[in-house]
Amino acid sequence: MKTLKRQNVVGQSTRSAVPPVCTALSVCILSVALVCCRGLTTHPASPPLATASFACYGIAQPCSMTVTLLKSQLPAAIGSSDIPYPACNLHAGDAPMVYTAGSSSTWFSVSPPAGNLQPGGNTGVGITSIDYESLLDADNTGFVIVTASGYKQLTGLEFGIDCSQTGPNGPICRYSYSCP
Repeated sequence: MKTLKRQNVVGQSTRSAVPPVCTALSVCILSVALVCCRGLTTHPASPPLATASFACYGIAQPCSMTVTLLKSQLPAAIGSSDIPYPACNLHAGDAPMVYTAGSSSTWFSVSPPAGNLQPGGNTGVGITSIDYESLLDADNTGFVIVTASGYKQLTGLEFGIDCSQTGPNGPICRYSYSCP
């Protein structure tokens, strides 16, 4: 590389091993590299989400049920010993589970609305009340939604009251539910 002479501030001559043009060019290349590569930083991968499930074990009622009733009979019939409110067993995966449970619709409520499960633990989650005034003379369907930090969202316990049929004594409803 050719050594250049340049003047310093006091007027004395100095020798520089790197020409100023090369220094400026090096700074530009380094700046471009830093700007371009800033977005390429690596982050550790997030751990996979745990999986919970609904199942039909450990509950003292049928796993599924379908009954046809007059709409006027629903409030007295559902929740009785013959036609229980639906419930399924929530089973935690391999991580502790602090969950919230809710309904996909406003015409029914879920209980318990929240809880804690140890890895592999389970508990019953079910419908505990129905707003019969809100039921349409149509197909009213819903399900239970469970969310928990570190878990995939879970939907299950399909539930429906289909009052789309009409008989001589008023709307006829098909009440049904199922646990997976």
